[in-house]
Amino acid sequence: MNFNVKINGQDYQFDKDYTIIQACEIAGIEIPRFCYHERLEIAGNCRMCLVTVKGAPKPVASCATNIANNMEVTTNDEKTKFAREGVMELLLINHPLDCPVCDQGGECDLQDQAMVYGKGSSEYHEEKRIVNEKDLGPFIKTAMTRCILCMRCVRFMDDIAGVSELNAMNRGEKSEIINAISGALNSELSGNIIDLCPVGALTNKPYSFKARPWELKHMNSIDVMDSLCSNIRIDSRGKEILRILPRENDNLNEEWISDKTRFAFDGLKYNRIMDLSTKQDGKFQKLSWQDGFAILKEKIFNSNPKKISVHTGKFIDCEAIFALKKLCEKLHITSLSSNSKAKFLPHDKKAIFNTSVAKAGDADFYLIIGCDIRKISPVLNSRIRQNVVNNFVNVHTISGNYDLTYKTNYLSDDVAILKQIVNGAHEICEKLSQAKKPMIIIGEELFTISKELSNYILSSTNQLVKKYNFLNAEENWNGINILHNYSGSINGLFLDFSKENDNKEELDLLFLFGEDDIEIPKSHFIVYFGHHGDKGAQNANLVFPTLAYTEKSGTYINCEGLAQQTSKVIDFPGVSKEGWLIVFELAKYLNISLNFENLDELREKMFKEFNIKNKTFCDSQNEVNKIDKYFDTTNDFNENFSFILKERDCNFHQSDVISKNSKIMKVASTMKDKK
Repeated sequence: MNFNVKINGQDYQFDKDYTIIQACEIAGIEIPRFCYHERLEIAGNCRMCLVTVKGAPKPVASCATNIANNMEVTTNDEKTKFAREGVMELLLINHPLDCPVCDQGGECDLQDQAMVYGKGSSEYHEEKRIVNEKDLGPFIKTAMTRCILCMRCVRFMDDIAGVSELNAMNRGEKSEIINAISGALNSELSGNIIDLCPVGALTNKPYSFKARPWELKHMNSIDVMDSLCSNIRIDSRGKEILRILPRENDNLNEEWISDKTRFAFDGLKYNRIMDLSTKQDGKFQKLSWQDGFAILKEKIFNSNPKKISVHTGKFIDCEAIFALKKLCEKLHITSLSSNSKAKFLPHDKKAIFNTSVAKAGDADFYLIIGCDIRKISPVLNSRIRQNVVNNFVNVHTISGNYDLTYKTNYLSDDVAILKQIVNGAHEICEKLSQAKKPMIIIGEELFTISKELSNYILSSTNQLVKKYNFLNAEENWNGINILHNYSGSINGLFLDFSKENDNKEELDLLFLFGEDDIEIPKSHFIVYFGHHGDKGAQNANLVFPTLAYTEKSGTYINCEGLAQQTSKVIDFPGVSKEGWLIVFELAKYLNISLNFENLDELREKMFKEFNIKNKTFCDSQNEVNKIDKYFDTTNDFNENFSFILKERDCNFHQSDVISKNSKIMKVASTMKDKK
């Protein structure tokens, strides 16, 4: 139902559920605001959004007032202007005049709106109050005297992050924001309150006093610190990255990013591999590219192709995998793996987050198996949380009783309980059978343990698909999801880079392309390609330096099968090269043609062969009808299988080579352990 509304003399029609500020935004009319944010609950604190409504005795807060049929709103009359000037004067009463030294300078909503909507003078000449600073950890710097009590930070931590550690204390002039527990906020999303703060009360501590906004080069890119691949903007000056901010994408990260995405980039400066080198008598010696390729050529041609294995890691891009795959085909190497840790993960393109991130908040039932979503993908977890809290959706978990920031029903840590659900004998089965859009989320970690457990989980999933509405053609719904930790394994999955040889002891030559998690037998000749000197490089006999995701353009496929590309932001000093280029030059040295000569040709062939350009791989409605068996498993459902899943302590702040080398993430991890 639509209402007729007149705004500034113009007639409009809007949905009856809109507030005045929403209606004005649609009409293209600017309304100033500090507390209002479209993704947070309405507070009506700041009163900056006052407008005049015909018949109302005084100006009303447009963010907290719904439209009515035949309502007449004025946003530019003298009465409204006078009211806004008064509000602005009150907001500035205690605000310090420290704009020249404030990190918010140049991006401050208070500055901008004071210029446009303030009257330029004040009748208040008393002393300004001072508020003590708060310890919010290594990410967030506070200057609480600047705070105008818009409560955005409090509402974000309550509503989105699900960690109620911030609140307002006292009343009137003595009101201030406090944190319940001194130290780092217990949230993986805490850095987002920096973006939300409309003044300089909460700023980016690592970025403090480093640059002004107009000095920075802004580059749109994507994040690779988890499998969501959030859209980000990287700000740099010269050859140094200074900060990372979120870009809005309603289908992925909305406008939030995790703390690891935002702050771990300083790990790219430390422990980097600067030169090509070989190990002699336990020490690394520098090599030229020619000498490195010569050593590698000898090893390749003196090894049986069946005794050569190639493994790729968490941050490998599609271009490098594609080039590697083509080279391996030419050399008849068949032992390939894009996720050595989760070696029992099905090599099936349906083994992804099929529901899609945008639809994750539409489910009416969740079954989570062996997956700490809060640590693996905090932004995805926040979407699920909003659905659970707002729509009272049931969440049931099997394995560790993880704190996911919302209410869950912990069923068991024994996967044997799945047979009760499959047979309809568990108490949740009635609700599950009534659900039209149920979701099952399986953690990647489950496929690191044993083949028997993997087969049981996958065959159980097949049985659940047959019995319940996880595949619902009427709703065009696919609720079967495996959540990967990083996009590197998904890249390999879609490029068919997974044919691992289990017998690693008999290998002659082992290639590690950014892979640091594999257990390495010391007898092998190990070649490592990567950008950090972690375990893989330390155990290698020959090391080739590669570029990180901020130093190249690379394609990454996220958890739902969406292909996106990073951007080259800075140049890295040294001799490092893109992964695909090293493989290309190696092939050239071996007199092998890979049928492409540059990056554009490689991508053209890759996109054509694997159909991955700008495409999601969720099943369509017609395909949902056709699926009888979701995953191919070697064994049928084993009702007698039992396995206790232990709760795994995932160190969110230091889970990969980049975050492990980040000084700020190390501090955050230490503070987390102390809380």
